[in-house]
Amino acid sequence: MKKEIIVLIVIFFIALGSRLFIAFQDSEFSDDESYFALRQIENIKDTGKLIDYDELSYGGKKQIDSPFFYYFLTFFSFFMPLKLVGKIIPNVLASLLVFFFFFITRYLTNNNKISLLTAFISGFIPIYFSRTVNSISVFSLVAPLIIFIIYCLLRIDDKKFFNYLVVSIFVLSFTSSSSFLLIIALLFYLLFLKLEKLRLSRKEIELVLFSTFLIVIVNFWIYKDAFLFHGASLIWQNFPKEMMEKYFLEFNLLGALYLIGIVPFVSGIYMIYYNLQKKKNKFTYLLISFAISAGLLLWFELIRLRIGLMFLGIILVLLFAQFMKKFWIYLDRTKFSKYKNYALLGILLIFVLTSVYPSYTYANIEMKKNPGKDEISALAWLKQKDGKVLGLLDEGNLITYYSGKENVWDSNFLMIGSIDQIEKDVKYMFTTISETKGIELLKKYNIKYIFYGKVRRMYGKIPYVNEKCFNIVYENSSVRVYELLCEIK
Repeated sequence: MKKEIIVLIVIFFIALGSRLFIAFQDSEFSDDESYFALRQIENIKDTGKLIDYDELSYGGKKQIDSPFFYYFLTFFSFFMPLKLVGKIIPNVLASLLVFFFFFITRYLTNNNKISLLTAFISGFIPIYFSRTVNSISVFSLVAPLIIFIIYCLLRIDDKKFFNYLVVSIFVLSFTSSSSFLLIIALLFYLLFLKLEKLRLSRKEIELVLFSTFLIVIVNFWIYKDAFLFHGASLIWQNFPKEMMEKYFLEFNLLGALYLIGIVPFVSGIYMIYYNLQKKKNKFTYLLISFAISAGLLLWFELIRLRIGLMFLGIILVLLFAQFMKKFWIYLDRTKFSKYKNYALLGILLIFVLTSVYPSYTYANIEMKKNPGKDEISALAWLKQKDGKVLGLLDEGNLITYYSGKENVWDSNFLMIGSIDQIEKDVKYMFTTISETKGIELLKKYNIKYIFYGKVRRMYGKIPYVNEKCFNIVYENSSVRVYELLCEIK
């Protein structure tokens, strides 16, 4: 194993180095939620607690979050600059996937070449790579945790791994509400084993019951106020309906193919079909259970599109390893057995073209979402002013982080009772030709400043903004800040 471990470490540094090379092309982050994470870490350092009431989000609201990820990052912030923590630690966590994939595949196939190939593929899943490369994303921790849990499930009879499993489930339950995916997958797993009359150990039953109880209790304790506030709609995390429908209308199979990677997608789907039709294998049923869980959540729009595809892509890579094992055995029975290494090289080349290249392409697209220096300068200027600031949804937390001012809306939708109306009103404020209606809405939300940066590219000129009622108080090459002057009587 010594040589294979060295190669595995090299693969890890290739994946990590690729991520950091892209991430450090800019000092900023690609998504709005990263700036909220920075605020959470700063608050923990100052007070020892998460933000429980956010005076700046939506002009003031109760804030509810799973705590572990933020406290984990805060630990590193005592030794490193905050933004450096946001750039490095999530990418290190995400790159750990290559180790877990290697050990799972090696345990199943006892083939080092297939295991190393699978490990390399896991480092470049386009949807996961692009969404976590320049973002302080909780899924940089959630995904490795779930894969490690799967590995521990494989070796559940070993007391050491059983203990690791319990600790990992405990950590996952305090990290993200996505931990419910684990419950759904395990319940499907039990159903498959029951239907196929496969042996189910007492430990497995106890584990499913323990996981279900723990995750439900922990998440109810964290999100109890949100559940009482939103009721059943908490399942959709209060995501605006129009926005959710737009994302899923834009979804197509070809897009999923590129986001997940052609090789793992095709081979993974084949292995699901093959095992459901012909072969009974406990571990494959476990993977299929995760794939079906992610698929159903996507089908019923119970999970954000990119998060669902992220989980689906990761599971399909593990199913690809199962496919390679079957393919390897098949080659051994043919006259082409002496060309197996060439076949492996060919698959690797196809993967580079269909997964590594798309990973870089999508990552560079994400990097273009970074706020520019002009936007940061405008927000820094706003810091000395008083008043709520209107911007786009993906600028909400950016506005609060750099200006310290109240935003109208951001990506933290929980504990907001009229998110669909807010979305409708904000869109109307940017597009209406009625000066009276536009100013009425600005006054309804107590808005004093309009942050006119990305708005220009999305909506163009705001029709009712004129010199009589609005003053340009700040301007640079790509951003304007308008101050509202008029009153509605």
